[in-house]
Amino acid sequence: MRMPAFLAGVVAALASLVCAGCVALPESGPVETGRAVAGQEIGDAPYFSPPPPLTGATPAQLAAGFIRAMEANPVTTAVARGYLTSEAARAWRPDRATIVYSSFTVLPAAGSEADGVEIVLSDARRLDRRGAWEGTTGAGEETLRIPVARESGEWRITDPPDALIVPETFFRARFERVALYYFDPSLQVLVPQIVYVPGGDQMATRLVRGLLEGPRPGADDGLRTLLPPGMDVELSVPVTRGRAEISLVSTGGVRAQPDLDAEATKLLAAQLSWTLRQVPEVDRVSVLVDDTPLTFPGGATEVPVTYGADFDPAVLWASRSLFGVRDDLVVELVDGRERPVTGWFGENPGSYRSLGVSLAGGDVAAVTADGSRMLLGAAQRSAGSADPAPPAQVAGVEFLPPAWDHQRTLWLVDRRAAGARVLAGRPSGGAGGLAPVDVPGISGEDVVAFLVSRDGSRLVAAIDGPAGTPDRVVVARLVRDAQGSVVDARPARALESVGAAGLTDVVDLGWVTPTTIAVLDRPADGVSHVHVGPFDGSTGVGEETFAPRVFRNVAQGLVTAPTPGVPLLLDSAEGQLYQVSSAGRWSLADLGSGVGLPTFVG
Repeated sequence: MRMPAFLAGVVAALASLVCAGCVALPESGPVETGRAVAGQEIGDAPYFSPPPPLTGATPAQLAAGFIRAMEANPVTTAVARGYLTSEAARAWRPDRATIVYSSFTVLPAAGSEADGVEIVLSDARRLDRRGAWEGTTGAGEETLRIPVARESGEWRITDPPDALIVPETFFRARFERVALYYFDPSLQVLVPQIVYVPGGDQMATRLVRGLLEGPRPGADDGLRTLLPPGMDVELSVPVTRGRAEISLVSTGGVRAQPDLDAEATKLLAAQLSWTLRQVPEVDRVSVLVDDTPLTFPGGATEVPVTYGADFDPAVLWASRSLFGVRDDLVVELVDGRERPVTGWFGENPGSYRSLGVSLAGGDVAAVTADGSRMLLGAAQRSAGSADPAPPAQVAGVEFLPPAWDHQRTLWLVDRRAAGARVLAGRPSGGAGGLAPVDVPGISGEDVVAFLVSRDGSRLVAAIDGPAGTPDRVVVARLVRDAQGSVVDARPARALESVGAAGLTDVVDLGWVTPTTIAVLDRPADGVSHVHVGPFDGSTGVGEETFAPRVFRNVAQGLVTAPTPGVPLLLDSAEGQLYQVSSAGRWSLADLGSGVGLPTFVG
C-alpha cells in the first residue's frame, strides 16, 4: 500500500530531524540530545521509521542514533540492529528488559574513539522482561557503557545493553498497562501482576510469553501458573477472526505431553482467558502443545475470554452490600433497602470507631470508640438460635479499621507507641487464630491506614512522615501456603505512583480495582484530594485520569470496593456520602444517607 503524500512528508521530516541531530553531535565533550523526537504525550505516536547509521558516523553519533532507533513505530528493533556489529546483532536480546528515561546525554570516552562512549539516562526506570515495574535505578540516573569497533570501515557497537531503551513520551504513547494473571497458592483466585507491553499486533504474543516466564522468585513467591514448564511460543500468537492461536513448543528438544487433568485444564483456561481478554481483538483462545490440541472443559478446543468468572480477583461471591451504623446498631443496605444485621451487632447498641466485614458479609469486626478493643462476631444469627452469641474481643492500643481477604483471614493493625503491630489469622471459635505478622517496612512504623487485597497477596499501608516530611504509601507482598495461611511477607516498597506530588496528611486508602488504589489526602484545611494509581508504584506511565481529584470539603474516609459498577464514595465530616456525578462533579450519593462508618466488605 502506498503511503499518502502528506504522511510521507511527515516521516521524511522526522527522519531528517533525527539525522540532523546526529550530524550536530560534537566529537568531544558532553552531548545533550534532549527529549524524544518520535514520542508523543499520552495518545497515539505517529509512524516513525528511524534512519540507519550515517556513513562516517563517530562513536558518539552512532550511540545516539542507536538509542533513537529504538523509537521505531510500529515497535521494532530491526533498524537498531544495524548499529551493531554482525556478531552483536545476533547476540542482542532487547526483550530481556525495558529502560524508560526522560532524556539522555552521550559522553565520549576520555581516550580514543575506540574506547567507545557512555550514555547517561536521566530519570531512568526499569521493567523486567515480562514488563513488570522494577522502579528507578540508583539516584534516577543510569550510565550505559557503549563499546565500539570498526567493521567494514565503520564504527559499530560491540556489546549493547540487553534492553529496549525508550523515552517516557514514547512509552506513554505505545505501551499498555495490562496484567498477567497467576493463581494464589490455594488455586482459588487469580492474582494480577501489572505489566507494560507495547500495543499492536504482538500484544498477545508478549502476554503469553510473560505468562510462560512464570512468577518471579523472591517477588511472587507462592503464586502458581498452570502453563506447562519448559515451553515457549512458536514464533508468535496470531489472532485470526478473534481467536488467539497459542502454539507451544518444547524448549529442551524433548516433546512434552502436558500433565493436565480436567481441573488443571479448567484453571489454565481461566488464566489464559483473563490475561488475553485485555487484547481488544481477542474473543477466544486455542492452545496447541507440540502440535497436540489442548482440550478445555466440556471437550472444546477453544475457550472464550469471558471464561473464569469464578476466579475473579475481585472475588465473584463477595457481597455488594454497604454496611454501616445507625442508632448504634450495625445495618446492611441491600438494593437500596436498609436493615439491621440479625446478629449481636444488630440487636445490642454499641459505640464504634470503625467496621470491617468479611467478603461474604458473614462476619463483623468492630473497633470500639476508643480504639482499644476489636469485637468480632457473626453478622447474622445462627439458624434456630434464640439469642445471638456475644462477640469475642481482642485488646490493643489503637486499632485501625479491620480488613478481610478471600481466605476469611482477618487483618488488624494496632498503632502502638513503638510502632504498628500487624496481626492476621482465621478466627475460629471467636478471635482465636490471630497472630503477629512481621511485615518489613510496615511493622514498627507509624501506620495511619492500611488495606489488604481481596486475593490476599498484598498489604498496602500509609505511613505518617516525620514533621515536615510527606506521608508515604507502601505495598508489601504476602506469601501464603497452599492452605491459604500467611507464612511470610516481603519488604514493603514505596508506591510513587500515588505520592509523586507529595502527600500531606493521608486519611484513608481504598481499592478501586484489583490493580489500583485510591489515597485520600488532606493537603489543607477544608480541602481533600483523591489520588488514584496502580499498586505496582510505577510513575510516569499509565496514570489514572480520575476526576475530580479535589473535594472542597473535609472527607474523613473513602468507601470503595474493587468490584465493577461499585462507585468510589467519599464520607464527609458531616456524615454524608458523595460520589462523582455524570457531570464530573462531587454530588450527594443516593444511598446510605445518615449511615455512620459506611464500608463495603473486605
